[in-house]
Amino acid sequence: MTLERKMLLNISNLKGISTMRLANENDIPQANLSRWFKSQKGGYVKEEKIERMAKYLGLDYKVGKLFPGVHRWTVPSHLIEDVLQVESIVQKFLPGGGTIYPVRRKNPILIKMTTESYVPWSPWVRWVLVPLAFPDLRVILKMGEKVKQLISPFDNHSPDPFRMEGWFCPEGSKGNKKEEIKKTLWVDLPEEMFLRLSGDEDLSVHDLDIILGITGSLGWTWEKLIPVLEAKGTTPDEIARNHGLL
Repeated sequence: MTLERKMLLNISNLKGISTMRLANENDIPQANLSRWFKSQKGGYVKEEKIERMAKYLGLDYKVGKLFPGVHRWTVPSHLIEDVLQVESIVQKFLPGGGTIYPVRRKNPILIKMTTESYVPWSPWVRWVLVPLAFPDLRVILKMGEKVKQLISPFDNHSPDPFRMEGWFCPEGSKGNKKEEIKKTLWVDLPEEMFLRLSGDEDLSVHDLDIILGITGSLGWTWEKLIPVLEAKGTTPDEIARNHGLL
């Protein structure tokens, strides 16, 4: 997969990194980088700098994939267009689907507020994506607070496996059109563990899985297996040949 300029900019925005900071951290003149992102005249950036910039954003420039480890992204807002854009980026970089774990800080008031539904602008809610095809990679999403005061409750949206091919809730369902989260699906964490999940830069995939209670098999089904095989480029003929069916 080739890393497009727009995709690099999208990932930069999701990580909360401005073009100025991206340019400064990678020794690129800011004006050049801004023009490069817009494909404007004078926007030349050396390939080695692009590769360095991609690595800074957690991307392997040569293969167009996320590096192993824990990635943290912020959805700009809970408006549907922002949520859909992030879901699209997730499916591009994490083909094959997986499980979405809704996580919240263990707090009686918060639990009451998020039972059945959710509070997208709450700083104490996260969504952890566990991709089936990439066992050494996790993505933690939080919701931004952009223009929240102007949005009615009916415009609140969050990442939803119902809309995402190959993605499921922890118990294997696809969610629902109402974007409600069953109270049994929430992972409630003590404050210390929640803060570690949210901001510890040294948090490993193994430690994150322990925090979430993920152990052993991820529960393979044909519905989960097929998109993962497709994501890895495996064809039906290959599978049939490997099992002596051809």
